[in-house]
Amino acid sequence: MAHQHAYARRIADVLAEDVVPPGDFMATGRLPDVPALCPALVVEGVGRIALPVIDAQVSELKLKAAEQAPYGKGSETVVDTDVRDAWQVDAAKVQLDEPWNDVIRDCVDTVAEQLGLHKDHDVVDAHLYKLIFYEVGGHFKPHQDSEKEAGMFGTLVVQLPSTFTGGAVTVSHAGVTRTVQSDAACDSTFSYTAFYSDCTHELAPVESGHRMCLVYNLVVEDALVGMPLPRPDTCEKGTLHALRSAYADWRANGSLTRVAFCLEHEYTPGSLSFGNLKGRDRVMANTVRAAGVFDVHLALMKKVEVGEPETSHYKRSRRSYYDDDNSDDDDNANREMGEVDETSVSTDVVILPDGTKGRATIEPLDEEDDFVEQEEELFGDEPDEKEYEGNMGNYGPTLTFTYHRAALVLYPRFRTLQIARTLKWRLAVVISRLGDESNNNVSAEELAVIHSAWLHAFEKGSVDIACTLAALVCTSTLHDLTREHLVNTIIAMVEARRPHADHVLSKVLAVAEVRACGGDVHIRRLATKRLAQLPSPSAAAAPEDWRQPSARFSRYPEVEQFLRGPQKSRTFTVFQDMNHAHNWAGKYFGYAPVTGSSATAKVGTLRGQPAVTVTKTLDKALAALAAMTEERQALCQTFGL
Repeated sequence: MAHQHAYARRIADVLAEDVVPPGDFMATGRLPDVPALCPALVVEGVGRIALPVIDAQVSELKLKAAEQAPYGKGSETVVDTDVRDAWQVDAAKVQLDEPWNDVIRDCVDTVAEQLGLHKDHDVVDAHLYKLIFYEVGGHFKPHQDSEKEAGMFGTLVVQLPSTFTGGAVTVSHAGVTRTVQSDAACDSTFSYTAFYSDCTHELAPVESGHRMCLVYNLVVEDALVGMPLPRPDTCEKGTLHALRSAYADWRANGSLTRVAFCLEHEYTPGSLSFGNLKGRDRVMANTVRAAGVFDVHLALMKKVEVGEPETSHYKRSRRSYYDDDNSDDDDNANREMGEVDETSVSTDVVILPDGTKGRATIEPLDEEDDFVEQEEELFGDEPDEKEYEGNMGNYGPTLTFTYHRAALVLYPRFRTLQIARTLKWRLAVVISRLGDESNNNVSAEELAVIHSAWLHAFEKGSVDIACTLAALVCTSTLHDLTREHLVNTIIAMVEARRPHADHVLSKVLAVAEVRACGGDVHIRRLATKRLAQLPSPSAAAAPEDWRQPSARFSRYPEVEQFLRGPQKSRTFTVFQDMNHAHNWAGKYFGYAPVTGSSATAKVGTLRGQPAVTVTKTLDKALAALAAMTEERQALCQTFGL
């Protein structure tokens, strides 16, 4: 078990004692310096809304623009005023003036700092979601907000000047609860409350008047890609030294493949990413990445229990995991589990070190073997989802509980590439390491992975992989000999006429990071190689000339020779049967045409044998020639050739 190993325990102790979240799980305050007559709040069909809002306009809003606010119950969205009693106006019907938008941008900067986001790494924005208002008795029972769009990590509620009493807001996270009395000076001030999406929050009943607010989704732009790696000097040197010391012991004496630690916040399959980590989770991930000795992964585990419901089942569930507004208050949600008949645990989502998803890449996490001993149950006591199924024929009712837990998973660098089962996994690890500015050397093991990735890119035409590798080669602090080795590998593949080699090389040389290194001697060699493949201006085919000198078809040299020659049409009989002939013609002269060629293919027979007649055309050839001429000019200009 992981917690029996001293080095794993030491890592856990360092993260528990030295990792301190830079902010809080919620933020509150008042908006200063709001311009006069701001905001100019206009609702479609109603007009400009007076602030504080007046009774007549509340009635008009309900009649012409608003709807009873629903809440999520499982996969459905329903209206139940016992759970949520509020009115909402969709953002598409709301207009706000630019001075107000400037106020919100300033507020977002303040909120981001209070929540602990890094101003140099995180581009935070607020997207208007709804205009919400509550009448007397209006409330919202405890719930959690789902991530309503990519990159959403929290909610910002801006209370507009309103005359009301009651309506206190309570926010809870990790055993801490705070209450904001929102009715203080409510008729003349603008106040805000912001919190992470997974925080449980509720609104107490409004006792008099009307409470009106604008609700925004807080979004981190590009949150679903890899997180910028912090420089080691942004972390405590003592912390980094302790992690590296534990790693050294692991390397000398350890048998574990990995160690996992539970994340504090909750994440969905769509929101789990390095860039979307919250609070303490983000600091913890940054710290272990900065140590430079671990390959850091994220994982989302799922536990499913199936059994019989208890007869007496009234007890509140904390939430419904995929709710729109995440509150459940009916009998099914409140049922309790009796005897459990079946339990399964799986690892459903994995985020690899470079920020990409790699589901089913790593071995499923094991609660006993992989996690350092936790003070609480790994999945907690209350399920994230409850699903009840009544009596069916001879079978009694069943109850399914589903739990989720996100984890930080550390693989020691000396072991990761040895156990990584797929090229995708190995490449993600190497890309992450190359992105580390403190890593100036590449090991033979890492070079082997890069070589395999290049080979895969040229064999399969995987342009994305090739361009990613090329960008890293040009922007990382690789040793010059390492860069030369990589360039030699590419040139060798081109000269070996690997499938897709010309196309991939062309795309690689168009990558911005590669072009920015136009003066590098090795990159210039790549550009020179590509330039030699392109026809010179004097080689342009005249309309009466059927030569296509840029055609490359290494799998069928005889066809390539024909395409490059003066003959207009030729019939080939190299096929096993008619089905083979149709597939060949459709692929190479249809949806995946031969590079640099312009021709049509017609399937038939010749002396009773399956045959394909290839006939050259000029329109595509001339268009391809024009594109290659433009590419030649760009290469000469960018790389000084």
